[in-house]
Amino acid sequence: MASHPPHAEQSASQLIDAALQHHMAGQLQQAEAIYKKILAQNPHHPEALHLLGVVYSQYGQNNLAIESIQKAIEQSPEPLFYNNLGVVFQSTGNVEKSIECYEHALQYKPNDAKAYFNLGVAYQALNNADKALHYYQQVLQINPNFAEAYHNIGFIFYQQNQFQEALHCYQQGLRLKPDFPDLQINLGNVYHKLNMFPQAIACYEQLIKTEPTRVTPFNNLGAIHRELGNLVEASDLFQKAITLDPACTAALNNLALVYKDQYQLKGAITYLKKAVDTDPNFFDAQKNLGEALISAGDMEEGLQAYEKSVALQPSDGLRIRMATALPPIYQTLKEVDDWHRRFIDEVTQLQNQSLQIQDPITEISITPFLLAYQGRNDKTAQQALSKLYESLNLWIQTPPTTSNPKPKIGFISRFLSKNHTIGKVFLGLVENMSREKFEIVLFNIGHSHQSPVTAPHTYINLFPSDLPKACQTIGNQNLDVLIYLDIGMEPLTYFLAFNRLAKTQCVTWGHPTTTAMDTIDYYLSSELFETKSSDDYYSEKLVRFKSIPAYYTRPILDEPLLPKSHFGFQDADHLYLCPQSLFKFHPDFDEILGDILRKDIAGILVLANAYHAQWSERLLQRFQKTLPDVLDRIRILDKMSYAEYLHLLSIGNVMLDTLHFGGGNTSYEALAMGTPVVTMPGSLLRGRMTYGLYTKMGIKDCIVDSPKKYVNLAVKLGTNTDYRQKIHQKIMQAHSVLFEDHGAVSELEDFLSQITQ
Repeated sequence: MASHPPHAEQSASQLIDAALQHHMAGQLQQAEAIYKKILAQNPHHPEALHLLGVVYSQYGQNNLAIESIQKAIEQSPEPLFYNNLGVVFQSTGNVEKSIECYEHALQYKPNDAKAYFNLGVAYQALNNADKALHYYQQVLQINPNFAEAYHNIGFIFYQQNQFQEALHCYQQGLRLKPDFPDLQINLGNVYHKLNMFPQAIACYEQLIKTEPTRVTPFNNLGAIHRELGNLVEASDLFQKAITLDPACTAALNNLALVYKDQYQLKGAITYLKKAVDTDPNFFDAQKNLGEALISAGDMEEGLQAYEKSVALQPSDGLRIRMATALPPIYQTLKEVDDWHRRFIDEVTQLQNQSLQIQDPITEISITPFLLAYQGRNDKTAQQALSKLYESLNLWIQTPPTTSNPKPKIGFISRFLSKNHTIGKVFLGLVENMSREKFEIVLFNIGHSHQSPVTAPHTYINLFPSDLPKACQTIGNQNLDVLIYLDIGMEPLTYFLAFNRLAKTQCVTWGHPTTTAMDTIDYYLSSELFETKSSDDYYSEKLVRFKSIPAYYTRPILDEPLLPKSHFGFQDADHLYLCPQSLFKFHPDFDEILGDILRKDIAGILVLANAYHAQWSERLLQRFQKTLPDVLDRIRILDKMSYAEYLHLLSIGNVMLDTLHFGGGNTSYEALAMGTPVVTMPGSLLRGRMTYGLYTKMGIKDCIVDSPKKYVNLAVKLGTNTDYRQKIHQKIMQAHSVLFEDHGAVSELEDFLSQITQ
């Protein structure tokens, strides 16, 4: 290096100090000017060249930065210069060159913790976790208080799903550096993964207090509240994140999911389209857009969104979603047949391919729920899908072997609320089973801390997003029998059922169709629901109880009755009620509905509000084509309270049972009110539930065997007050056998005793 007079060095040193003050304060232009002033006096000043290069890198002028720092190194090969040159190369994507720089730094300073750290960062960028960990460990040997190294090691463990190890690293790092926002965010993330929700919430809330303009804590805290079902809080937090950063695609995507949770698909689709418009390469938003569009019935656009998702990130889970996609509302019978055939063909093709699925809950996350509403025997389709899933080799097939003092019976569902159909139909069985004969375990999918059952039992919550933990939790209970109250209504129980988690596994009629799974041994039904040929429709061994396997508490109606005007009707209107989910309205049913309204000009067809507004729109579009002349007498009511609903049942003239998949819970409720339900039973359980209730009561008056008889009986009940009152009285005198059926409890107990001996 050239020598300079002492006064010149002193002057340059003073200028460097002044420049650094500006630089550290973020006043880059002032710092740049001083560095250039120094270099005008001495073009080879190494520190000025180095720091000017740092300024250039902060401007994003990487070529100038590299040139300037390289000149500094020519004058003085300082480890710091090599480190910063490596950082610039890494920011350009030239990671190999950055590694050379860090290695040069270590040649001049073998214990340079910063160089080892940068090497770790570089190898982490190359997805070489082993080398990255090696260098981070070197950092901590030199400097055990290097918080950033703990942070990055924790992140590697997090990516490898080693959450406990990640938690330890994050806690160590935060102890060393409490004001490290990224570390605190990632600590919250790992708490979330470990289902330690209070700790995660505390992390994010603390960060929101200290950095109220930072977007990520609002978004991540919202995600936890959404998972806990606190949708109002979640929505508010996502909105705040978007206010802070309108281009925050993660918050846009998450807010869309809240809209979807609230059955507001239009809002969900709006925000998902904003997310993909902002970032067309955002895989999650593109995938969620496909799901939302298909849920709304926009099949073509939804499948296109899925295809874009697969192009962004090849995913066998998405390929399965595409293969099994079904519309909620069909426009024609041809559509039903086409989609049924497509389902089988697409799934069969996938069977011949080597699919890679690690976690079906996150990668697939849907069930073949809508198959049951096509009005077809879906055993072949279910078998095709089960064969595909069984080939994934993800499942536990070793049941517990230790003996229990008395049979240990597990019941599982996500829908154990007393306000849900599953809870209404089955919780009474669980409540009333003998605790002297059986030990009971109730598995709830979700975060409820209070069991709906009061009799002694073990109550366990399973997190809906954690399949391995759910398998482990159930397996640890050493069950003799596990009874699924429904399979196919949501992902966790569906994929759980592919595992052998108990010695004997059963399913009952919560979702009334076969599972086609080798791991489900018995289908618990009733001789009142089944025909002589019903065995052919099940892969499980069909159990025909003499009673109906249900314990339904009779609904109580508050008096006096609300008038028709409360619901927007005239006293002279004849109300034909059909308060079913709209996906139960098969195209085969349209002609019957039209003929009823044509024969009774005072008739009003009353439908229930759909989960999604698009379903109502699509059904009305179909009705516009199939029964346009009576469309003005079809009403879809807004949501109402349960008490109002019971009043509506009581003042309705007649309830119409949908074809192919009729009412279960709704028929219990209507018959409790004495409201006649016209039904035309099919060959499958799901089309024979109302028939079974009538048979149990010993009433045949409202059962028909042809569309013509269906129309004539419905109109007679709708228009002939005396006849309707006669049937009403008959139902009221007989319906007590449907409710609080202890015989069903005893029959279930006998069956369980038999199979566990």
